[in-house]
Formats: sequence, structure tokens, C-alpha cells
Amino acid sequence: MTEQPTVLYRNVGSLVILVHGEEPPSQAEWTTYIGVLVPLVRRGARVLVITDGVGPTAAQRELMNRYLEGPVRTAVVTAASFARGIVTVLSWFNPGIRAFAPAQLSDALDYLQVNSNEREEAVRNVAAMRMQLSGMAPVSTAGEEVAALRKAAIEPMEAVVTRLSKLREKLEKSPRT
Repeated sequence: MTEQPTVLYRNVGSLVILVHGEEPPSQAEWTTYIGVLVPLVRRGARVLVITDGVGPTAAQRELMNRYLEGPVRTAVVTAASFARGIVTVLSWFNPGIRAFAPAQLSDALDYLQVNSNEREEAVRNVAAMRMQLSGMAPVSTAGEEVAALRKAAIEPMEAVVTRLSKLREKLEKSPRT
């Protein structure tokens, strides 16, 4: 049986999206992520991190800094004030990193210079990755679920989380075939 991941990442155009689960990433997950991240960043990719407060360990951050050459434009979206404080400290060494509250998702995407085509795809990917990390099945591609995710592309992250909670309840109540 495959173990549930603690972190997921995807490349959307010139953006790398990293979504943390409820636990820090395993060393294997983080090493794999760094292997994917480094060549993308060297080609100019920016990084969007979504977390409820969990992040890499000190050793994992050190590994990342060892392989990344110079500052990386990174937006960390989190409701956790402690995590935003850590990002502030990290910004002393990487002036490209900034923290944003969930209601500032649009500001984070502006900071990362994400174009309108990538925005909608980025938010859809964030929603899908958060669902996967929570153990939910992927959303079907039909009906109101897709419309809700499209609409969420222009709403703050808090709205995405609320919609996902309602969708989770709906899916749990629906009969499985």
C-alpha cells in the first residue's frame, strides 16, 4: 500500500506550486522535490507555497539552500502567523521570499507575476492538491464542482478551503458506485 504523501508539487507554466499537508515532508519527498525544483528555478520559475503552517525541517531548508543559487521569487500563503514570521526571517537570506495570508492569494500571484492564463490553472491545481493531501478523491470534471473551482480562481484562498469543505461533505454523503 502506498503511503499518503505529505507534500505535493506541480509545475504550471513558469510557476512551481508546492502544497504542504499536515506533517512536514519526509526526507525522500523533499529530496525529490529539490531535484525537480532546481532546474526549473534555474530557468526562471517562481514558487508558490501553500501551507497551514507546516514546512520543511531546518535540515531540509539547508539542503534547498545548498542547491539553489541565489534568491528565488517565492510566495508563501499561510494563515499561520508563526509560519509568516519564519518567512520574514528567511527573507533576510533570500530577499525573494514573501509571506501572504490566505485572503491575499491574488496579491501573492501578482507578486509572482503570474499571468491570467496561469492563474486559473494554478488555483485549480492548488485545490486539487489540497484535496489529494486530505485523502479526498479528485473532483469530477463535470457539473457544479468545476464551476466552483473556476470561480475560486478569483476568490481568496479562504473561499477555496470553504468550498472544498462543502464539497467533501457532499461527496461523503453521496452514494459510491
